[in-house]
Amino acid sequence: MNELEKARAELAKAFGGGSSASSSDRAFLLDISDSMHGNKLEEAKKALLKHAKPNEDLIIVFGRDVAVLQYHMISAILTKGDTAMLPAIMEAVYYNVSHIVLITDGGANTGGGPFECIEYVSQLKGVKIDTIGIGRDCDDELLQQLSYLTGGNTYHVNDPFQLSGIVGLLSAPQKAINL
Repeated sequence: MNELEKARAELAKAFGGGSSASSSDRAFLLDISDSMHGNKLEEAKKALLKHAKPNEDLIIVFGRDVAVLQYHMISAILTKGDTAMLPAIMEAVYYNVSHIVLITDGGANTGGGPFECIEYVSQLKGVKIDTIGIGRDCDDELLQQLSYLTGGNTYHVNDPFQLSGIVGLLSAPQKAINL
């Protein structure tokens, strides 16, 4: 059993059984590629520690590989490799989440490129993807497409210190409006 399968089994227990019965409605997907080194990663970790709900929100990191983490492991995240965005989205879908918050400073370059990401996401039903692009090098067009196709929103920050506010906004309970 590889590390991803071990994490899946452990989380399936915590979240009620993997893709068939997940109690997690939201997954945070955090890019940990080498370009996220420094303030970008540190501010993203602070935002997740402040706004993600332990034992409720799924935390998925992606660089060269994809890993599902438990909340208490967020502080130990380090950068690693390329940007496996599509496999990370597929992993979140495996857990049957309805809301994905994707945080990245790049574009999809491992495990599928932008076209494959768009193709896959265009087939999804019942999953909203909100994207947060960081800095000048992120693939804004891809992030906008992923959000648009799923009814989500796209955010862009040049300053990583702005991440916590946006993650907080996306983590807040949605209030129904009675007309």
